[in-house]
Amino acid sequence: MTVTSHADRHPLWIDGQADLDAWIEHAESAPWLGVDTEFERVRTFFPRLCLLQMATPDQAVCIDPLADLDWDGIRELITQSQPTKIFHAARQDLEVLHHDLSVLPANVFDTQMAGALCGYGEQVGYAPLVKEICDVSLPKAFTRTPWCRRPLSSEEIQYALDDVHYLGILYETLHAALRQQGRLSWLTDDCAALVSNEALQQAEAAPINRVLK
Repeated sequence: MTVTSHADRHPLWIDGQADLDAWIEHAESAPWLGVDTEFERVRTFFPRLCLLQMATPDQAVCIDPLADLDWDGIRELITQSQPTKIFHAARQDLEVLHHDLSVLPANVFDTQMAGALCGYGEQVGYAPLVKEICDVSLPKAFTRTPWCRRPLSSEEIQYALDDVHYLGILYETLHAALRQQGRLSWLTDDCAALVSNEALQQAEAAPINRVLK
């Protein structure tokens, strides 16, 4: 699958329907799908989706939620039981996907939860886990990027792509470790609880409750 390359934008940036449809067709047959979001919630009760990053074993892309796109294919992709959807610290990503796209992903594997069960520490960050498992040091220069600004620089886009690029390696390593330890079912139950409607409703109610108090 090839995403169209334009001279004025990053070659792995998707803001056109043809490229999005081609990506979805490619991703449907993948064994897993890494997912991350960038969002803003400074001036709103609820997060505003600014960027959706996705990765398969072959390619990572950034999808532009601010473009005029039909999202039905993405909704169908992430609500199907396959491929496995890999997140790191999924709660806020699930909240923004639920609020902006009205979907809850199926078959979620949270690498932060998995890392905790494997002894990497409670609430281990993505960058430390990548360093520990992949021996790669990720940059921190763009953590405060205003992600709804356009255009994003190539460096900012690459930073966002890195947030999903290593999810597959983390997944395969942690999945194997949990299976060996007999703890895989623990993670399956924890992730199912995380994606439940009740959990998401509580998360969405939190900012309103803080204001009302």
